[in-house]
Amino acid sequence: MKYSSALVLLVCAILFAGCLPTAQIPSPPPITTEMPATTEAPTTTEAPATTEVPATTEAFATTEATTTTEAPVTAEAPETTEAPETTEAPETTEAPETTEAPMVVEEPLDLTTTVFLTFDDGPCRGNTEEVLRILAEYNIHATFFTVGRYVDRYPDLARDIVAGGHMLACHSYSHDYPSIYVSADTILADISRWENAVLGALGELPRERIYRFPGGTTNSLLDGNPLYPSLLTAVLNAGYRPYDWVLATNDRYFGDKRPEQTMEEYFFATLKYTLVVADRNPTLPRVMLMHDTSADTVATLPAILDYLIERGYTFATLDKLEDPYIFRPLQ
Repeated sequence: MKYSSALVLLVCAILFAGCLPTAQIPSPPPITTEMPATTEAPTTTEAPATTEVPATTEAFATTEATTTTEAPVTAEAPETTEAPETTEAPETTEAPETTEAPMVVEEPLDLTTTVFLTFDDGPCRGNTEEVLRILAEYNIHATFFTVGRYVDRYPDLARDIVAGGHMLACHSYSHDYPSIYVSADTILADISRWENAVLGALGELPRERIYRFPGGTTNSLLDGNPLYPSLLTAVLNAGYRPYDWVLATNDRYFGDKRPEQTMEEYFFATLKYTLVVADRNPTLPRVMLMHDTSADTVATLPAILDYLIERGYTFATLDKLEDPYIFRPLQ
């Protein structure tokens, strides 16, 4: 019985020992085959987590946002430079107004085709007004060598001369040769009286000082007069440019008029003769002497202007000349 019990126990032990290996054999495979937990390629090679291409390539998204998508903000040329407003040359430079060559820089006058109309001894009520009306119709400007005592008498005519765009010039105050040509002081005093008359009529003196000796520089009291150089010097030092003439109609001197000639025929004969003389001297300015105190000049003036215009002459005032012109310049 004892042995039977022992035997039973022995058999049970053997059986237990045989069963143990059998139960433990399957346990290693789970450890070995649990490679998925160890290697877990998805965990180890988690390319999406490691490389995260979307996160890595976000650099392109960043640079693209700066260079590509934000380009409209960076390079908005129309808002930044606004070239059309900045370079609007017509508004900024206004070349036609600043350059205006005809107004600021005038072309040199062609002395062979320019006539400087001058009228002496006025202003004269009636005649001067008619001369101004005719010149306005032709759109021609002239130089009026006025006598101061008549400016005092007709200040409105002096104003009309300037208002018409003409040049107001000095032809003495008294036009009295013996009192003017005594000395440098007497000629300057006479000019001063003329200036006072003009100031009374206009309130200011002409911007250019132009002078004509009464009778011209070859009149009887100056021709051969030893005082002439001092008189001329006094006029020049007072800032005046003196002018005699080249063309004329002789509307005050009729010694050469033939009895059969009308006044108009005589005027044209004189004018044509002086034009021929001028053509021989192309450097002389075509300064033309007439008198607005002459009713005959008023009557023939339109025909004279038509004659000159048909021959291609244009007209200007004496302030357009820089140099004086006189018969007897100082040596």
